Amino acid sequence: MHDFATALREPRLSPCCISRNGTRPDNPSCSVRCRPRSGRCRLAIVHLIDSTMLRFENLSKRFGERVIFQGLHHASGAGCVALCDENGSGKSTLLGILAGAIDADEGEVWLDGHSLRTDALKAKSALAYVPDDCMAYPFQTGRAFLELVASTKKTVVDARTLDFAHRFGLAPHLEKRFEQMSLGTRKKIFLTATMLGEPAVVIADEPGNGLDAAARAVLIDLFRNLAKDSAVFFSSHDLQLARACEAKVTSFADLGMAVCGVVGLRSPVTRPSMATSTGRDCARAWRP
Repeated sequence: MHDFATALREPRLSPCCISRNGTRPDNPSCSVRCRPRSGRCRLAIVHLIDSTMLRFENLSKRFGERVIFQGLHHASGAGCVALCDENGSGKSTLLGILAGAIDADEGEVWLDGHSLRTDALKAKSALAYVPDDCMAYPFQTGRAFLELVASTKKTVVDARTLDFAHRFGLAPHLEKRFEQMSLGTRKKIFLTATMLGEPAVVIADEPGNGLDAAARAVLIDLFRNLAKDSAVFFSSHDLQLARACEAKVTSFADLGMAVCGVVGLRSPVTRPSMATSTGRDCARAWRP
């Protein structure tokens, strides 16, 4: 245990320097000077890397002269994480970056081990994304959207997915166009789509917005089920919802001082008083 804890804090060790079998490969692109570790420590580190589904390092974003955030780090496997922070802090911007809908100024995101920057097709195939407004396709019906997502994931809209749709009360709305739906109905359809294709990573921006008490209960059940096998990362201003989903609660301050992969590198985070967010292009995130 002491060796593993020391390795996690070791500022000289980089994830790129560890191979899948726990040894140090010859990596000419790595500028970090690495020291060998004990066998038990190396195996523990490799197990941590293998189980990580969502990881981002050194993420930074600014709009003009305004810094929204910088130096954000996070790594997680299966389970729920809720980003709870003040309005205007940049939550939607961060989630848009994690979904590939917004470009970061610096840093990198990995979804199920695939880089959004260098391997976007494989990264997005592991992703389910629920944006804040859920208005990607105004003229598309709810049923057509579910079928499109299923086709993208190389699967079908199965009975389990339809069961959640019915529990959300979507039966009368599936033939409506998105432009005819309320925010809550659009949100329910995008949430239902997270059941398709067994995504490794689920990103959801304020998933409880527009939902009544009955729909929130279905959402909680959905996230608890997804979290058994997927990394669910969502933003919310509602701590009660986060706790009901059995989520680990985090903030921008935590992400700015979080463990960087398996290293213990720490980086300060700039917290602006207000942050503006560009419109989310969720079609870009859904489309590989």
